[in-house]
Amino acid sequence: MRQWRLSIVVGVLALFTVSCLVLAQEISVLEEKTSDGIAYVSGGIGIEERGALSALAKTKEYNLKLEFIMISGQYTSGATVMIQDASGKTVLQAESDGPWFYAKLPPGDYTFTAALGDQKRVQRLSVEKRLQALKFYWK
Repeated sequence: MRQWRLSIVVGVLALFTVSCLVLAQEISVLEEKTSDGIAYVSGGIGIEERGALSALAKTKEYNLKLEFIMISGQYTSGATVMIQDASGKTVLQAESDGPWFYAKLPPGDYTFTAALGDQKRVQRLSVEKRLQALKFYWK
């Protein structure tokens, strides 16, 4: 009976270790980048990568999340993102590597432009220190 319990414990620990290694590998694949001093990361293709991206975003204290979604409900990637401050200066311009895009912006008023193919979407948001999200929908 004792050997049976020990086998279960060893099995659970092995599974936990493998899960941690997979998560660590996913996080290391997601590379933080900067544009004009603004840190950002994007990705989220697949459930595992979205989980890793969420975990990374919490540890890096990002305060903005952009999501790119088709009207059908499916996520999409490849959107070009442009963020302008209240004076109209572009503070970040990048292409998203997936349906989720996180950035760490100084608090303030911003205009967010996302383009996918020939479609362009514009939203405005007063960014705070806490995480806020905007969703962009595409046809």
